[in-house]
Amino acid sequence: MVRLPRLLSLIRELRLCPSDPSISMAAAELAQSLYHSKLDHLLENLISTHSFTVATKSQVLPILIHGSLKFTSPLAFEIITHYWVYRMILLNLIYCSANSGPYLVIFDPILITAEEEKIATSIAMAEDYAVETEHPLHAAFCLTLPLLLSFGVWHRYEQRENAECERILNRGTIMKNWSLERANVILGAWRMKGQSIQEMELKSGCFEGGTLLLSLFGPLLCYT
Repeated sequence: MVRLPRLLSLIRELRLCPSDPSISMAAAELAQSLYHSKLDHLLENLISTHSFTVATKSQVLPILIHGSLKFTSPLAFEIITHYWVYRMILLNLIYCSANSGPYLVIFDPILITAEEEKIATSIAMAEDYAVETEHPLHAAFCLTLPLLLSFGVWHRYEQRENAECERILNRGTIMKNWSLERANVILGAWRMKGQSIQEMELKSGCFEGGTLLLSLFGPLLCYT
């Protein structure tokens, strides 16, 4: 997570000085290094060997996701959710900054959005495990930040659905509202303030190199 704030800082600088090739090149090189990290291959192997799909108990999601995820141990669940947080922030930064400089167009936006939607779907599939494990309050709390970050993924998905007039299932809207509702249930159990849709739509821009709103996530950022 140490190099991720550096990338965020570079992208903010690039938005202030879009014609500066040194900032653009530095951001692109760091983004490429993070995107193609060997750590990702190790963690993808961990996910494939320490999680598996079972039937979902959700009454809302069966038409939108295919099954739920179970994990071989609470530790595997915690490591994987940490990785999802890191990866979603990185993908969000890359996607939202693709037009910020000439060197950042090297990334394929279709591949970036496909991966972040896959991760957001996996987070939804992990919710059954979080509430059924031996220590559900702790496990659910580990899923809170991933759920809130998923809100941003589904918010952008909803916007693309609106632009493309492909709202047959309203997938973006349903998943966005579901992610926030589940996160608020967990926050309530920990006696923390819930979030509104309007607040989350504002906060979903905080990792895009825009206005610094990281502090608005409060204690949840200690989790990372």
